[in-house]
Amino acid sequence: MSDIIEKNDTPEPSEASQVAAFGGQATEAAAVEVPSYMPRRTLGQLLRGDLGFIPVALTLLVVVIYFTITTHGLFLTPQNLTNLVGQIVTFGILGLGVIMVLLLGEIDLSIAAVSVYCAVVMAVLADPARPYKLPALIAILAGLLAGAVAGLINGFFVAVLRVPSFIVTLAASIFYSGLL
Repeated sequence: MSDIIEKNDTPEPSEASQVAAFGGQATEAAAVEVPSYMPRRTLGQLLRGDLGFIPVALTLLVVVIYFTITTHGLFLTPQNLTNLVGQIVTFGILGLGVIMVLLLGEIDLSIAAVSVYCAVVMAVLADPARPYKLPALIAILAGLLAGAVAGLINGFFVAVLRVPSFIVTLAASIFYSGLL
């Protein structure tokens, strides 16, 4: 039913480190019992445990089935899937950028204001109807530079001056909309 794993011949840690690791109590295990079988888990136990990516995959499958049925098969056409992938890239890049802010414990909603600001800067600079139309590459670089400057300003207020991020978000939305 079970296997016994015997203690191997690795060098012993010092007694002081063992005592410190276990809160002042010197302990030593001679053998560990490992079950050779896993008992069957009920559905409730499975749902309470860590399911990993399974809920996400099932939800994606349900969404694909639903839209395939409601669009009479147009959802899975190559043209539509290409269009979806092209639109997802924007949100993926924005999501990667906001991960660092969320990991630091802040919630910074100015990502929408800054991303729209960058897009408008690029569109205005590359507009052929304007007298100062720039090449597309220069307009893209100018938009990226505008986003970097806006991010530095927002980061300075949040990280250095410790202004709450929601106030920076409000100020950024008002400021960036007033620039254009």
